[in-house]
Amino acid sequence: MEVATSTQSLALHSARSGASIGTWFVADRQRDGRGRDDRTWWSPEGGLYLSYIAPDPGASPALAPLAAAVAAAEAAEVFGATPALQWPNDLIVVGPAGPPRKLAGTLIDGVRRANGPGALVVGIGINIYVPVEPVPSGLALPPAFLAEFAKGPIDRTAVEAELVAALRGMFDRRWDDAHRASILARGRRRLYGRGRPATVDGRPAGRIRDLAEDGGLLLDQGPSTSTVWSGRLRVEAA
Repeated sequence: MEVATSTQSLALHSARSGASIGTWFVADRQRDGRGRDDRTWWSPEGGLYLSYIAPDPGASPALAPLAAAVAAAEAAEVFGATPALQWPNDLIVVGPAGPPRKLAGTLIDGVRRANGPGALVVGIGINIYVPVEPVPSGLALPPAFLAEFAKGPIDRTAVEAELVAALRGMFDRRWDDAHRASILARGRRRLYGRGRPATVDGRPAGRIRDLAEDGGLLLDQGPSTSTVWSGRLRVEAA
């Protein structure tokens, strides 16, 4: 089993030191996983934790995180899951009863490289198997696990291969108008919470409408519409 302090920290250090685009770091468990806004990322044995050094496409601040979430969703779908996107960076599973459950999360950091143009470090954690250790209290959403949806046993290396292939197909190419439109269309198909009220960073923000052309989240606020590009989203009951 590969254990890392944080694959994101390893990838950031390596990118700054000149690691090539397309390099990735992977672990089965992290001792000090990091989520958005430096929150702790619960990273027990049984998951896949991967950080990929990608070229910086120069996209809007919201479009690259959307692309990472879509890539992770498409990799998970290979193994039978049908995750929805809880904007901006969580993949959730919505069942007929009970609250949504979190299957995966993403994190993106920009980085300056010593020997080339800037890059992005795309971090993704996917829950694969139910861990031996107890689920901690205080998680924003209860976890879901990829093994629940597969028709047979899952090889963690197969999940890694699918995820890396999805990230390469998403990031290691020119982000022309057609590719940006494709990212938006794939994100919109998976967007969770349309028509439902939401808070952003703890404040009421309106009802979720759609994704904006730059990857931001469109929210209806009575007769007007606003766009947010970052923040901690909570989707409320309809």
